[in-house]
Parts: sequence; C-alpha cells; structure tokens
Amino acid sequence: MKFLDENKIIIFDSAIGTELVRKGIEQYPMPELLNIAANGIEILEQIYEESIASGADFITANSFHANAYHLAKIGFEDETENICKNAIEICKRVSNGRVKVAGSIGPLDVHRGADDISHEDFCDFYRPQISALVAAGADLLLLETFANPKEADAALEVASSFELPIIMMMVAQRKAKASRLKTINEFVSLAEKYKIDAIGLNCAPPHTITEYIEDLCTLTNLPIMVSPNAGTPKVERGIVSYQLPANTLIQEAEIWYNCGAQIFGGCCGTAPEHIQALYKNMKHRVPVKHQKDVSTYSLKRVQFEIPENEIAEAIESNSVRKLFNDSSKIIAVEMRFEANCDISKYIEEAGYLKTLGCNLFTVPDNPGANIGIDSITMAKLLQKETDTDTIFHKSATHTNLINLYSSLLGAWATDLKAILAVSGDPPATGAFSRFASRITDIRSSVEFLKLIKMLESGECVNNQQLKQSRSFFRACAFAPQRNTDSQIEWLNRKIDAGAEAAFTQPFFTQESFIETEKRIEEFTQDIKILNGVFPILSAKQAKVLASGRIPGIVIPDSYIGKISEYSDINDQMKFGIEQATLVAQEVFSKKNSIYLILPFGKNRFEIIKEIISNCGR
Repeated sequence: MKFLDENKIIIFDSAIGTELVRKGIEQYPMPELLNIAANGIEILEQIYEESIASGADFITANSFHANAYHLAKIGFEDETENICKNAIEICKRVSNGRVKVAGSIGPLDVHRGADDISHEDFCDFYRPQISALVAAGADLLLLETFANPKEADAALEVASSFELPIIMMMVAQRKAKASRLKTINEFVSLAEKYKIDAIGLNCAPPHTITEYIEDLCTLTNLPIMVSPNAGTPKVERGIVSYQLPANTLIQEAEIWYNCGAQIFGGCCGTAPEHIQALYKNMKHRVPVKHQKDVSTYSLKRVQFEIPENEIAEAIESNSVRKLFNDSSKIIAVEMRFEANCDISKYIEEAGYLKTLGCNLFTVPDNPGANIGIDSITMAKLLQKETDTDTIFHKSATHTNLINLYSSLLGAWATDLKAILAVSGDPPATGAFSRFASRITDIRSSVEFLKLIKMLESGECVNNQQLKQSRSFFRACAFAPQRNTDSQIEWLNRKIDAGAEAAFTQPFFTQESFIETEKRIEEFTQDIKILNGVFPILSAKQAKVLASGRIPGIVIPDSYIGKISEYSDINDQMKFGIEQATLVAQEVFSKKNSIYLILPFGKNRFEIIKEIISNCGR
C-alpha cells in the first residue's frame, strides 16, 4: 500500500497522552484503557476531531502501550486484542474517510532486562497487538519511541509480516556525537533489513531532534519523519506542563524540512495548535530530497568503541581483581559506618585488623534500609588511610539511573575499582519506611551488574559511549541457606551478568555451613565465594534476625534454642562469639576465604580481632 507521494508533505496528529491530561483524564492506570470505557471513547473522539480540524493527514490510534507486556502489569493482558481493535475503530468512526489511521506501537521499555528476553518472546509480546491493529483496519503501522534495537527488531519482524506501510521512529536522546551516530546506524540497519517505508525521530525537544536529523538524513535515503515534544517539560508543584510556542517549533521545523524531512507530527506536550502551525507552514511545500552521504560526517574517523588494548589494560591493572586471582586466602571485613559512628576510631581499628591479616575491606550501602555514611565516601577514606583495597557496596533500587552512573564514575575517579552490587534492602525493613520508596530504573542486582560490566567497554544503557574503560571488579551477594537451588540459579544469572566474586549471607553454625557447602559443591562456575560470619551477641538479636526482617539471613532453630538457654546477657554474648569462631575456623579449613561482618555493640572490633586470632591468623 502506497501512502507517501514524494512530492507531498504528510502531517500527523499531536500527542494523545498529554492531551488527555490537559482534559482532566488521569484516573486510568493506562490511557489505552480509555478505548474500552464509554466516557473515554467520547474524549478520544473529541481529540481526533480537533486533530483533523488542525490539518492532520493521519490520526494515531490510542494503542501505544496496548501490548501483552504492559497490559499484564495491570491485569488487562486478556484485553489486548479488544483494546487495539477499539482503538482503530474509534479513529475510523471519527475519520469517516477524511484522513488515514495509524496503529501506534510503542516499546516494552524493559531496559537491561532485554538481555533476559529472547527474540521470539519479544515477538510474542507484539504479535497480538499488531495483529489486532491490522485486522481492525489500520492504514499504517507506526512504531514510536524505540530506544532498544532488540525490541525494535522484534516489532519490525512482526509488523513486516503484514501488507501495510511501516514507519519506525527512534527516540532522540541527548548524546555525544559518536554515541548518536552509533544509535542511528543501528536503527537505519534495521530499517534496511525490513525494507520499511520511512524512518524517523520522536519524543525529544526540537533542538535535540535537529541534532539527530542532520546526521540521519546523511545516513539513509528513506523518507524522514519528525515528531518532537513541545519542548522540555516544566514541573511546578507536581504538575507537568509543556510551554513550547508554535512559532518556536516552526523555526526548528524549517531546519528539518531543509534537511529532507517529509513527514511531520507531534509527541509529548504537543497540541492541535502545533499541528495547525505545521500544516500552514509545511503542507503545501514540495519536499527537499536528501541523499545518503556517509562521507559528510567522516564516520570512519568516529571512534564508537574503546580500543581492545585499553579495555584489557583496565581489566588487568585492577588491584582487587589481582588480589582475587593471586590470593588463595582472603580475609574481608565489612566496615559498617553508621550515622553516628566515630570515623577516626573505625579507621584506627581497620589499620589494626590489617596487621592481623585482613587484606580486604568492604563498606555496605544502607544495610537493613537504615541510613549510614555514604559507602563510596567511606570506602575511599578507608582505602586511603589503611592502604588496603576496599570494595564499596551499592544498592540498585535506592537511587535512580542517573545517580547510579554518577556514583560509579565518581567512585572510579577517586580510585575505587571494586563494587559489590546489590538490589538493596526494601525500605520497609528500616526506620524510614514511611518516607522512602524503592526506585526501579534498575530493578535488580542482575541488571545492575550488566550496567557495570558495560562500563568496561565505555557503554551506557542508552548507547552513550564514554571515552575511558572503567573495569570495576564486580562482586555480588549470595544467600545459599534459603531455597538453595533457586539461589544457585540466581547466582548463575549474576555470574552471566558479570559477577566475579560472591559474598554470602552469614552462617551461624558449623553444621549449617557444612550442609550448605555440600549442597553447592557441584557448583563449578569460576567464581570465588567468601563465606560470611556474623557474631550474634544476644538471644534477642538472634530472634530479630531469625524473623526474616533482613532478606536472605537464616538462623537455625537449634541456634535460637541454645542461645536462649542462657539467661545472662554476657553468657549469650560468649556463646555467640564461640559459635562465630567455630564457623570461621570451619570456613578457613575448607575455603580459606572469609567475610567477617562487624557485630553490633561497643566491643565489635575486639570481637572480630578475637575471631581472627583464634583462627590462627
């Protein structure tokens, strides 16, 4: 089906989602549900009438996230076909032949989770949506806001199995030139692979679209579509608004037109007045023909990747990696810097622990979801003052993606080259449960490890390229005492994601260590496991930890029974230290590497010193 005349400009409509917000429709968990709600249908019909009146040649169905993946999050996956069918029928009814209808297909936005989903599974997510859009009578399939080529590949494979025109638009993210060109090349390659009808850019402020289109028009002969946001959103008292004047949009659109853009529309924040301005200024023009000319930007001189020898140097020169490769006996001590701790005393005690044989420190990141002094800051101080390698812990779900990257780059800049990546204890376990929440930009330690591993080659999750290799030694947590088989499977996923060492949750009895070791002895992945030991100093403390408050910690009932037999707190403490010492001795005799976790209480360092000394170190 031919939808594009090379001598004509095509105008698409403006955004649906933000227009719904402007009209006061916010009570639905997803805008796509309005397709099956009586009052929602009326609002959508009104929006489409306004778009047609503004001069649009195409109106876009309200089906952007109407796929099984997104609908499953709110329990509506069984309604996928019905929602998509209604989306097209609403447009068709309003259009009544006056304009064409595009079926909107958006990304799944699984981010780092994309590596865990097969191409076939991606296709299965898209197939019901696209099939329903086609069956309902869509005139064109519009793939919008794609950032991940793997998702786009699947969506294009399904879409190209039908006899409909296809436009694919990549999201235009602010990036350095090399990263931008790499992204454009990946999407242009997909466009050529599936022989689609047009390629485009969307979901970015006009000036960012301009940066991209100047490159895109030299890298492909395909017709170009642009669909910008109405500028950068402004947030006032929690209310998001866009304030791009139509004349500012037209100024940028002149650049896009001269570069060769032939199809114009609007994304987030755009309204009928923006489309009307595009119609008045562009509709009656003849498109400017653009010609693929790779030499214009000298792509051969653009370095997309860090040279392999630089990556190898970063990997080989990492001192923590050398320690784990060369040392058969590692004694690691976790230094937990609570909010009110005496930092100078901690540093002094750490220096003494080094004389006893401790050759590695770690600094946790808000364990138990309680605030402490920043793990990176304290790890750097500890490493500098003791001249001992230090691993900082970092929680994936305690901050957003931007801050995670900033933290990693900051850690590297201060000579910290090792990280223990964790998902992060849920806020409900700590004292700030009413005030804090999880952040799910990166949802698990597996995704976090992948993100960290990518930094070896200078890559970020948005395809932005850094100029330096940052090869962090990557460690992870391991809780083998609870659901051992599933925990081993989860550890395998962490190893596949880049983990090089695992620190276990603590063992409290020799028997539990021996039993667990037997269950995992067939575990042959090439990874060093440091077995945790944590002295419990009271029966009350044992019962609190046994309650499951801290995920992954398992205390045998026999331990609770024995420590509870002692009525005197000093006897309970003595028992706890003796048990921790016995476990440490067992670990040393079998594994030679141990992870000692500071106990609670004033004598924490004396207790750790005693355990190390009693192990013959």
